[in-house]
Amino acid sequence: MNGAALKVVLTEMKELGYNVVYNVLEAADYGVPQNRERVVFIGSRDGESVTFPLAK
Repeated sequence: MNGAALKVVLTEMKELGYNVVYNVLEAADYGVPQNRERVVFIGSRDGESVTFPLAK
């Protein structure tokens, strides 16, 4: 079932009308005082393209 949760999230977001991008980001690269990887989802329903912010 590798990736099953990801597929569920993406399917649900698409059904709600979102254009979604996702990525695994290192929290410390964004000013958080922890070395932890996080999955981040960014979605848009107004047709605008979505991108991830640059790391510090």
